[in-house]
Amino acid sequence: MKKNISVAAALFFSTAMSAQVGINSTSPKATLDITAKTTDGSKPEGIIAPRLTGDQIKSADAQYGSDQRGAIVYALAAVSAASTKTANITGEGYYFFDGNIWQKIGFGSDTSIYKGSGSLSGNTIVAQNANTLSFTGTAVNAFSVDGNTLSVDDANHRIGIGTAAPSVALEINNGSTAGAIKIADGTQALNKVLTSDGSGTANWQYSAMPPGAVIYTASGTVLNGFLECNGAAVSRTTYSVLFSLIGTTYGSGDGSTTFNLPDLRGEFVRSWDHGRGVDSGRNLGSLQNHMLQNHEHDIPTPTGGTGSGRAAHSDDNGTNQGGNNNLIAGRYYTYSTGPSGNYGTETRPSNVGLTAMIRY
Repeated sequence: MKKNISVAAALFFSTAMSAQVGINSTSPKATLDITAKTTDGSKPEGIIAPRLTGDQIKSADAQYGSDQRGAIVYALAAVSAASTKTANITGEGYYFFDGNIWQKIGFGSDTSIYKGSGSLSGNTIVAQNANTLSFTGTAVNAFSVDGNTLSVDDANHRIGIGTAAPSVALEINNGSTAGAIKIADGTQALNKVLTSDGSGTANWQYSAMPPGAVIYTASGTVLNGFLECNGAAVSRTTYSVLFSLIGTTYGSGDGSTTFNLPDLRGEFVRSWDHGRGVDSGRNLGSLQNHMLQNHEHDIPTPTGGTGSGRAAHSDDNGTNQGGNNNLIAGRYYTYSTGPSGNYGTETRPSNVGLTAMIRY
């Protein structure tokens, strides 16, 4: 009782002297200035507002009007059946009366977490635990990072990277800079393409034209991803996949940093025998010179008189017999093709020249 009288006296004298009240302070700095009594943790400090359940606060609805604006209470529990004034008392916490209804301190009637534009003062982490975090909207650029670095088109259910108005479900717009997409899952390699299985799971695979495959083009321009089969020495590092496949089969380059490509210019391609025995003794990639198989031609043979022949020929003395059809017994004759028809310095079939290229 003495303590209550002493406090009351202190309040009276403090109020009378300065119109300000200090608790545990002789020089209050505000209308009410409360200074902690202890700082060593030996006693609890602080201010405790009236503690009432939501139903108890509701029972005093008639007592709260404009004169009670700013009153603060601590609700121990939510109101069971809310009245107009207690509609916001949905859980334990501090509430203040705004002259009409009770508002939860820290949130008010607007439960939105966004009050306007602002800046973070430091790194921020949201611990969701087992809770979900979702956004709803109806705008084209409903959610974005720097405008178009990442844009969610909620109106059309699309996502844009590099664009604030994606035209398909996922649009990546990298402007004129190559390399808009990078997917590294351990299966990636030079010249692989992204493919999927029956369930839609994608990984990197070589296309139907894998490294080392040779194709021909009707153009003199070498296609992207290919090198002309011209026997050139190329980098073992730049074309490492191709080097791992053909090695130095077609030439060792400088012996350390380069290797040679196949040289198919002006050549026909023959499938490697590979042990069949039709073209035995050949190594993969070896060059084979042109050849005519041994054969015979029928030549009229004189029987003590003259024979006949059609081809121009020369005798064993080297004398060109021209169109002479007479054959002299005891001599042999050399016949040559011509002078009309297709003849020249090599034996070849009819052919078309195309550019040979190898996939790297």
